Amino acid sequence: MKKSTLKTIRIMVSSVIFVSLTLLFTVPATWICAHLYGFQAIQWLPAAMSFSLAICIIWLVVTLLFGRIYCSSVCPLGTWQDICSHLGCRSRGKGVTQGWYHYRPPLSMIRNIVVIITFASLLVGITFIAAFLDPSSIFHRACSTILSPTVRGIPPWIAGSISGFILSVCMMTIISIMSWKRGRMWCNSFCPVGTALGYVSRHAVMRIDIDTDRCTQCRKCEHVCKSECIDLTSHTVDGSRCVNCFNCINVCDDDAIHYTYTRKQLSIPMMQKVNGPKTAATLNRPASSAQCTSQRRTDK
Repeated sequence: MKKSTLKTIRIMVSSVIFVSLTLLFTVPATWICAHLYGFQAIQWLPAAMSFSLAICIIWLVVTLLFGRIYCSSVCPLGTWQDICSHLGCRSRGKGVTQGWYHYRPPLSMIRNIVVIITFASLLVGITFIAAFLDPSSIFHRACSTILSPTVRGIPPWIAGSISGFILSVCMMTIISIMSWKRGRMWCNSFCPVGTALGYVSRHAVMRIDIDTDRCTQCRKCEHVCKSECIDLTSHTVDGSRCVNCFNCINVCDDDAIHYTYTRKQLSIPMMQKVNGPKTAATLNRPASSAQCTSQRRTDK
């Protein structure tokens, strides 16, 4: 499969789902609901809140096999973050192929606290915390309280609850600015769905792997990683935060990054790889006269 194929498929799938859910939440006509509701039914946390165990289990299995493709292709708020991060790259004048991201360690404490509070509240029957942080619900509120009234020619602040409008504006503004500057930071730090699926994707069968024999430390992959999870010091990708956007695969000129089930180990000793011909020349260099004399004395 060509390097660009995976990214193209991801963009096509996410675009179809994003447009479909935008129409569903903005123009709730009968025929739209009848044909597009399925895209909302497969959203993970709403399925968990309604105890649709089949949907939850299917996504957990898919994540265990292929990584966080839910976050990269199915989540509408994830697609919105990608749009904002793309525009952010362009606005900096560096282009998408260069970017400005770099590796950052995960905010593990925040991630764990968010996911524990969210799912603990669901277990005791409290749903407003999950509804407040669920990415699908955030996107739904934004479409219904901001976009839908605007399309109908009604000022959104008088079309419904003013508090709901303010909440949606604040949430979307925060997420958009965060995505503009830091890519998937919201997704990987404050989203309970991203963290929960990240626990599973850490052990995914298929994931991004770096071939250390081919890597030249050009850092192009690190600069386009909107999850900021590629650590080139150790040549590892944090599987819990990688959302399988495949940007890194596309920009690698050395064919050193692959989406695969195998794990590439370093086959050439690092010092030999770094020194190259210099090391080989040292090993093959004839012994000096002093060394030869010393050797003859030893032989005697």
